[in-house]
Amino acid sequence: MRILSVKSTHDGAAALIEDGRLIFSIENEKDSNRRNSTLSGDALLAVLGKLETMPDVIAISGWHNVGAGYLGVESLVASTGNFLGSRVNWFSSSHERSHLFCALAMSHFPRPSPCYALIWEGTIGQFYRIDERCKVFGYPPVVTHPGQRYAHVFYLGSSESRHDYSMPGKLMALAGWPNPQPLTMAEQALIDQLFRDDLGAQYRGNIDKFLPQKQELRKIPWTNGGLETPEFRSFAKHFSDELFSRFLRFAEANLHERLPLLITGGCGLNCEWNTKWRQSGLFSEVFVPPCPNDSGSAIGTAADAQFYYTGDARLNWSVYSGEEFCDDCKTPDDWEEQSLDFNAVAQCLTDGEIIPWVQGRYEIGPRALGNRSLLASPFSRASKDRLNAIKAREAYRPIAPVCTLEDVDRHFLWSGESPYMLHFQKVGNRALQAIVHDDQSARVQTVTIAGNAALHQLLRAFQKITGAPVLCNTSLNWKACGFINRKSDLFAFADRHKLRHLAIRQSFFGRKDGGRQLDAIHLAAADANPIAMRQDA
Repeated sequence: MRILSVKSTHDGAAALIEDGRLIFSIENEKDSNRRNSTLSGDALLAVLGKLETMPDVIAISGWHNVGAGYLGVESLVASTGNFLGSRVNWFSSSHERSHLFCALAMSHFPRPSPCYALIWEGTIGQFYRIDERCKVFGYPPVVTHPGQRYAHVFYLGSSESRHDYSMPGKLMALAGWPNPQPLTMAEQALIDQLFRDDLGAQYRGNIDKFLPQKQELRKIPWTNGGLETPEFRSFAKHFSDELFSRFLRFAEANLHERLPLLITGGCGLNCEWNTKWRQSGLFSEVFVPPCPNDSGSAIGTAADAQFYYTGDARLNWSVYSGEEFCDDCKTPDDWEEQSLDFNAVAQCLTDGEIIPWVQGRYEIGPRALGNRSLLASPFSRASKDRLNAIKAREAYRPIAPVCTLEDVDRHFLWSGESPYMLHFQKVGNRALQAIVHDDQSARVQTVTIAGNAALHQLLRAFQKITGAPVLCNTSLNWKACGFINRKSDLFAFADRHKLRHLAIRQSFFGRKDGGRQLDAIHLAAADANPIAMRQDA
């Protein structure tokens, strides 16, 4: 059975599954479109152009006034109708179900067997039990609108005049404050206001206007511009811990079967919370898909449709299910192309260069996982500073590392896989200065030969030179846009940021003059001593 699924609203995407296999998941923001953008007409036409045969099912992911709607664990609609002159099945289920079935379909949990699920996102903050027949039972909400409340804290400390989707990720960085100060009376009162229990009952949509506003908080000096002060960062840590604790207390009181736990919704991108769930001891296993936010909703609705028509929700999938890189131009005259030499790339990285790295199809979900990445040496804070400058990101935001799975416990206080960069680990190797956050944590991606052979080989080449198979890894994108996915954009990006080399599939490109003519080159030198680094590891 062939199912084409569409999520048309923010984080818009289209997914195709065929006989239980994910063929593609194409996100509108990728290819240098605006972050969190809706599915455009151009993107939808491009998706239709990829179809070799007519789908059996067209699935529409629910939303406010779209398809089966936003909420409802049993909300789905199925009918038949015409599509491009052919008779097809039409299916829609709620946005709530799209999150649940995305995580369920992508998990490796044994089936048929029950599990728990947690959706925490902008609106929904709730646990579920899913039985062996995929019947969903919803527990009472724990905290409604957890994502909106979380983003609002950043808004209060910022000088911004309105909310945007980047705020939760920025607050996650600021909340990593190792020694928070005690709350003042005014701050404790604000915490109480932010967790008012009646907000969900009052309003199901955007609750920002019901939350405390900047002009009301005159006794709190960090509002409207105090983001990077110790006082705000302490408050952010207290708020983050309290939000997690409310869900933890509910789980301790109500979830007693020690089943596996699925985590989904935008708050599933919070690495600190994911790690706390893993360490809680309440669940036999914890799984977070690489696309827990709305970028996975098209996949979830497709899996839900597959379950409706076939009785099986499982998917065979790869995290690299996006589009292939587009060769839309010739190599510019001032660049030369050579065959990819992993040792040469590793040497350039060791020498302090920052290198765009493009392989295969792009990653689904918001995290760069080695196919659309900016790579750099991890041994100097200068690498972090330059990467943040290139990305036009705030200086307080950390840079994530990538490490071979078989070596992760030598450099981080962690064992086992973390393939989708969705957990925090304490850094054990003091030489890794570019990737350590204020609380001595990092957001590691582990890599295997089977998962990403090219990146694994590069890490091994880098290890031969420096002693550690660890690199800085951040997404390859223009500010406020999704991944770069075409050659013309990539070379423009390299020119804009004075980069000397870049890698595309099996080719390594360098400037013909070696970059000598570039102005204002400030390479982040890898200033750690490899011998000392090996001793620290």
